[in-house]
Amino acid sequence: MNNTSPQCGETVPVNSNTQYLKLTKIGKVDTEYCYEINGITAQKLSLRQIGRGGLLLFNKQ
Repeated sequence: MNNTSPQCGETVPVNSNTQYLKLTKIGKVDTEYCYEINGITAQKLSLRQIGRGGLLLFNKQ
């Protein structure tokens, strides 16, 4: 997690309330996926993929 711009080549807002997550898929061609963390609770994780929009919501199992 970090709070810097750019993320995956996209300029993103940076302030005390933003956190970003970058995942790298290692393979023949490395692929990066960058997300803005919208919220984390004991039961849920909410992410928005940088450059694509939409909302990803994960429930703790």
